[in-house]
Amino acid sequence: NAFKKIIAEYRNSTLRNKAMLKLGLISYNKGNLNEAIDYYKNLFQYNPNAAESMEAIIALEEIYVDNLGKPKAYFDFVEKEAGFKMNEFEKDSISFRSGEIPYENGEYDKAISTYSNYLDAYPDGFNRIAAYYRRAESYAQNKQYDRALNDYEFVITQDFNEFYLPSLRKASSIAYNHTKDYKAAFNYYSLLEELVTEKSQQYEAQIGGMRAAAKLDDTKALRYMSEKVLEHELLEPNAKTIALFHMGKINYKDGAFDQAENQLSEVITLSDNVFAAEARVLLGTILLEK
Repeated sequence: NAFKKIIAEYRNSTLRNKAMLKLGLISYNKGNLNEAIDYYKNLFQYNPNAAESMEAIIALEEIYVDNLGKPKAYFDFVEKEAGFKMNEFEKDSISFRSGEIPYENGEYDKAISTYSNYLDAYPDGFNRIAAYYRRAESYAQNKQYDRALNDYEFVITQDFNEFYLPSLRKASSIAYNHTKDYKAAFNYYSLLEELVTEKSQQYEAQIGGMRAAAKLDDTKALRYMSEKVLEHELLEPNAKTIALFHMGKINYKDGAFDQAENQLSEVITLSDNVFAAEARVLLGTILLEK
């Protein structure tokens, strides 16, 4: 085409550099990224002016960082071939962005790879906490729960930050539902219950803590969380049934038969599920022992 003819036949023309930029853009729009890279990089062999240099560098940044997820290749070109210097903050920010693009597009495998590259290159980087959180989210989307939990736990071990509470909430859920680490789940739910300000999230954490304590068969922890659930203003029938059952069973074991009888009787009134069935058995035992 006309642009290629200018490059081939008019190598000393002032239009040559503009033609190379146009060809780079045409190749990019056609999805020929490597060809576009060649046009933009070759431009620097012909003394481009400031505007032409900037246009090529911006285009190469988009290709290397946003499309290919290869920020290091971009840095190498800018500093070693184009002759520009970049500071660490610029490199950190651009490297982190290379993970954000696939993450936002739902390309979680690619996001995991690019966030991992960022964390390898900048273990103490400005965006490391966000990178750990986003990588955890990507692992969770891929159902790689052990790895997701490790990254959420890293965020939790840092000073309080914008990702702290979301990480705590996700970590508690994974520990309970997937890794079955009920002790960790209880600890996370307990901490979450203390820190959140929204009533619905507090209530959800209390229920989660109660369930984890029940799995642990930790009487003290179970009493503590069951009482909190029963006192919460958002208490609904199902959670009330479960909390009353746990309290009734604890009081039965402690020999507080009158309290246990009242609580277990209310369980039977509220529901007709497995908790009600076990409550009937316990009530029968209490009547025999009384």
